[in-house]
Amino acid sequence: MFVASVCGVFSSQAARAADPSPATKTCTNSFLGLPTWYKYLELDSQCRVNGPIKAGTDSLDMSKVVTRVSLAIIDILMRVGGMVAFGFIVYSGFRFVMSQGNPDQEKAARETAINALIGMVITIFAIAIVTYIGRRLTTT
Repeated sequence: MFVASVCGVFSSQAARAADPSPATKTCTNSFLGLPTWYKYLELDSQCRVNGPIKAGTDSLDMSKVVTRVSLAIIDILMRVGGMVAFGFIVYSGFRFVMSQGNPDQEKAARETAINALIGMVITIFAIAIVTYIGRRLTTT
């Protein structure tokens, strides 16, 4: 309910009944290619949340809303982690170039690059898993 009061995106029943048209507007505003927090929620044509609905009622199923928003936030955090890993790869490249043949500095730069690549692979798999789970939840 806190999310609803802060963001003001949840629509009323009257607004849902007044706009039965299919979604024609895309609601994918993003920053740096990151997904939105409402990525896995059902939206109407005016980008207002109108689902998931509790079975047999006209109200939102808040347990499903919280789960889907949590997945979207985890997705955002994993993508930020991938960007940080990429930054560390670039940083290790600079460290390698600046080592000037010093074997200890070269070794440290190489280890940083390897650790960053491992982190990037882990975040890529985590993003794929979270996206798969989120899409499976939105189809049910």
